[in-house]
Amino acid sequence: MAKLRFRDAKESDIPWLVDRHIALYSSEAGFNDEFGPVVSNALQHYFDTRDPERERAFVPVPNNGPVGSLFLTRSDAADCAQIRLFWLEPEWRGQGLAQRMLSCAHEFACSVGYRHMLVRTYDRHVAAGRIYARTGFDLVEEKRVQSFGQSMTEQAWLRAL
Repeated sequence: MAKLRFRDAKESDIPWLVDRHIALYSSEAGFNDEFGPVVSNALQHYFDTRDPERERAFVPVPNNGPVGSLFLTRSDAADCAQIRLFWLEPEWRGQGLAQRMLSCAHEFACSVGYRHMLVRTYDRHVAAGRIYARTGFDLVEEKRVQSFGQSMTEQAWLRAL
């Protein structure tokens, strides 16, 4: 794997984060145009309400620019962090980078006192589910939903820290 560093996200990242989410989730999961505003709103909410002591983004950056993101945010439960907006450019998948990103999020979550990490995804993201299972998450909930023009199963994965 090429040498890279992780940096925190900046508000100026919102446009490219939204663009890449739309492009990838449209081509890989068939999501419709309802998805972009959801991503945009989630990012703006993160930057507007962020607690820098307990929330952080991990943006992998090789020499030529960012190639993904993972946001660790507060969830509804005070002792539980939530992983959001987790993705990698296709050419960076399969190299262990997703596990490294999850490891960084785990270390940060432990260091600031979270006791659990939660991630919500969809059953069609099979590779993501394998990564979560491999890194200590348990599938704790599934429900059928109609989202972004697709009928799919929403999943909740939880990891004790």
